[in-house]
Amino acid sequence: MNLTLPQVLLIVFDTFMEAIWPLSLMITLNSDKTYSFDPIVMQSLACLFGFFISICIDSHRQNWAIPSLMIGWKRFFNGFFAVCFLCIGVILLTAAFRMSSSGAAATIGFLSLPIYIIIELTHSVLWYDKKELNSIQKKLAGITPEILLIITTCATLFALQDTASSIQGITLLLLGRCLICIKSYLNGRNGEAKDRGNTVSNATAFLLMNAVLKFSLSQPSNYILESKESASWSNLIPHGWNWLTVVAWFADSMICISNILVETCVGGEMQAITGMSGRIIGMYISFAYDVTPTCPIVLAVLSMSWAVVAYMRLHYRFGTHDPTTDLKPYVNMAEAKLPASKFIISFWQTY
Repeated sequence: MNLTLPQVLLIVFDTFMEAIWPLSLMITLNSDKTYSFDPIVMQSLACLFGFFISICIDSHRQNWAIPSLMIGWKRFFNGFFAVCFLCIGVILLTAAFRMSSSGAAATIGFLSLPIYIIIELTHSVLWYDKKELNSIQKKLAGITPEILLIITTCATLFALQDTASSIQGITLLLLGRCLICIKSYLNGRNGEAKDRGNTVSNATAFLLMNAVLKFSLSQPSNYILESKESASWSNLIPHGWNWLTVVAWFADSMICISNILVETCVGGEMQAITGMSGRIIGMYISFAYDVTPTCPIVLAVLSMSWAVVAYMRLHYRFGTHDPTTDLKPYVNMAEAKLPASKFIISFWQTY
């Protein structure tokens, strides 16, 4: 995939925010691993702030006309379906941050790309999407499976070596990351509406639905994941904030905007990659924060860093390139002209 300069700048910004966001929430934890504020309410307000920024961008693109929120039922349900996965995933991650180190939170983020490809493959097989299967086959050509294996193995090694994280925290991190990858895949498939008229963009609609759903689920999630006492409707009114909370709120506002823009303007897979790249930065920050840099952990971090760089060099380019230098898959199914009944069987035999 060729990337334009605006796309590259957006990717760099999203990567930086992916590195800052988990740490910004962790530094707001008290000594007893609790928050002095409701983190889900704070994140819903951050999404609402991101919505107003995004609607200003939409208005600027439409010569400062006020865009309409009447996006139609199809766009609404597509966005709401993805928002449901995101909200549940973020709630699980927020709970997991109290039971794990910043290094473990960053490491599980490295699994975003392998998880995303598994989601993509599962969808293409279940829905028998031959075009997507061919795309995955080209993507997995050459040494890409080995790169994904290195990332997965090293992430597992880091999680096993990190004594500051509990098994419950690791499980919640993994489950939350999986749900967020599903959200990225759905937004990547939907993309941006081509003929939306004078309505808001999919990104703007997504941010508004995200804010409303997080605000609505904040207290039920506290009741389920924490205790009956921690769930109170009075928490819907922001309180207990300090300057660290403002930092976390601003970081969450920016990452809400950058995530959805990357997914709709570049692709869902790129958002998984920016998530991994941000975790690289977060990993090195964690060495100075709450992770002891033992030899196995440092080796795992370096291996994952180079694996991510290798994946980017294989599948993404800036500007134009010579198509004759592209890697070829092991078996070109488009040229083989296989019968439809043997397509999936041959696909699995290839790998």
